[in-house]
Amino acid sequence: MQRWMKRISAIGFLLALAAGNASAAPVEWDYTVSAAFVIGIGDTTFNGAGPSTTNGCEQVTNSSISWGVCPVGPAGTGRSGIGISNNPQSGSLTVNGAAQFANTYTHHNNLVATNHATLASAKIQTTLGMRIKDSGDAYEYQTFIYTIRFSETPNTPPCAVSGGTPCSDIWVLDGSTNRTVVFGGNEFVFSFFPAPAANPLPDDTCIAARVDIGCIGFTTVEGVESAIPFMLNVTHVAAVSGRIYTEGSTPANTEDNGNGVDAGTVVGVSLSCTDPSFSAGPINTGADGSFSFEGVPISANCSVTTTPPAGFQAAYTQQGTTGEDGNPGNLNTSVAGSTTMQTITVNVPPMGSTGNLFALRQVAAVSGRIYTEGSTPANTQDNGNSVDAGTVVGVSLSCTDPSFSAGPINTGADGSFSFEGVPVAANCSVTTTPPTGFQAAYTQQGTTGEDGNPGSLNTSVAGSTTVQTITVSVPPAGSTGNLLALRPVTDLNSATICTPSTAGAGTTVSCTTTCTNIGSSTAFNAFCSIPNAAALPGSPTPVCSAPTNVVSNGVLTCTVSFPMPDSGNIAITGGTGADNDNNGGRDASSGNNLSSASVTRNVVVPPPPAPVPGLGGIALLLLLGLIGLVAFRQYRHQPG
Repeated sequence: MQRWMKRISAIGFLLALAAGNASAAPVEWDYTVSAAFVIGIGDTTFNGAGPSTTNGCEQVTNSSISWGVCPVGPAGTGRSGIGISNNPQSGSLTVNGAAQFANTYTHHNNLVATNHATLASAKIQTTLGMRIKDSGDAYEYQTFIYTIRFSETPNTPPCAVSGGTPCSDIWVLDGSTNRTVVFGGNEFVFSFFPAPAANPLPDDTCIAARVDIGCIGFTTVEGVESAIPFMLNVTHVAAVSGRIYTEGSTPANTEDNGNGVDAGTVVGVSLSCTDPSFSAGPINTGADGSFSFEGVPISANCSVTTTPPAGFQAAYTQQGTTGEDGNPGNLNTSVAGSTTMQTITVNVPPMGSTGNLFALRQVAAVSGRIYTEGSTPANTQDNGNSVDAGTVVGVSLSCTDPSFSAGPINTGADGSFSFEGVPVAANCSVTTTPPTGFQAAYTQQGTTGEDGNPGSLNTSVAGSTTVQTITVSVPPAGSTGNLLALRPVTDLNSATICTPSTAGAGTTVSCTTTCTNIGSSTAFNAFCSIPNAAALPGSPTPVCSAPTNVVSNGVLTCTVSFPMPDSGNIAITGGTGADNDNNGGRDASSGNNLSSASVTRNVVVPPPPAPVPGLGGIALLLLLGLIGLVAFRQYRHQPG
């Protein structure tokens, strides 16, 4: 950027600024501007010029440049040229007001023989005089130099510039024609540009002129005299600045706690303003996330924009100082979670707008799988969809510090799920409920914490049909491997029969419990038992099938034998269960797992004694008579 050759009267500017600030009215100046081509060695260049007249003749003066057919002279047949008119030009300027006319550049665009040299570039010296409007003071003059480049395009289609045949030529301003001066902490920019505004030329036009895209200039039609007035304006400018960072406070807040806590994020940021029009960027923020756009017109309505980079989303925005008083603006937390373009709008105050903050939060994915454990034997690992078939079921995510939620979503056909855009370091719960016909087998906590190490295996949930939860603290790379293994439920029951069911003392009794899987799925680790075997006479040891997986309608048995005791009846209980038994589980006495039988003691009653043989009634009478006769005879023979 060229610097002023002489300073504008500091006193005059300060007085003008004081008056403007006190009354809130624009500051105004009278101006006079003149221009001249610089005619030193190398200041004007031509393409194809030679030491003789073979390539035509060129002429350079302070007010005009011409080239083409010899002899030298003004532009005309076979000669093109450019001249300066309205020179000098005077008028008045208002700070941040409309642009006013400066000098006019006229291109006499005539056909030139292809073997003749053409203009390549020229330096223009502009002298600007300024004074407070209507003050009558002497002008204070500043002189600066800029370059204009010319491209004589081929006059054969296709034309580099659309719209003209023969083809139009291209003029480009080389570098900025803006000049900056600072007084009393206030910054002003004086700008020269071709009418109507400093608009960039089309990309293909800049490329044809062999300059960068976004070039400022104008085009002139072949065979036409084109007068291009230049404009002049003055703008009171300031800076619009701020910072873009990743919110890193614990707990999260809505303040910029500095780069040590809220680490800066390197990302592109742009500025676009109206009233007056101004744009800048995109530029990349510094390593600490800071940015500053200089030379922004005060009182302009500006939008600072940025888009969260991949892996980040918005947390909040803080509007910087804004308006005539330059007070801090509004906090906006409604943008939280957005990954689209973020915008802060400010009305640029006289001292600039500071403290425009974009807070981001790093995000990652929380993923895993829900499947039916299908390994043989069952294990506690994900052996892939071909072994542990995925289960389609709803799954949700809920997080705190910061708050975030997603779902429910259905898992994929392979049971996989992934929640995107989850804030890093959030404390999250992945939840799902086993669908009908299933229960939990185990859960595996995925990668968690700052280091992202795998978490814990939980087998205590086995058999549960309620909501299952896996908690993780989301690491920077996301949390993977969050697993919920399911198993289908089934139903076992038991029946117990004893033989004989009635027995006498010492009789051997044999009791068998039959345990049947009456469900539609395989029973895992099923068992069949006689729980009270130790309490039976003789404390016998039952002979039972070993615990195993039992298919639907499959059977296990358990048998026990014991001697019938001398007294009392005997009760026998059978029981069954399995890991995935939905009516009793592994509790032999719950649900329909329990069965019973009883054995009754057979009491032997002794037979009554056999009867003594007796005499009939007549024989008995005869016997009595005989006894009486014997007694009488014994009486008669006794001594007297």
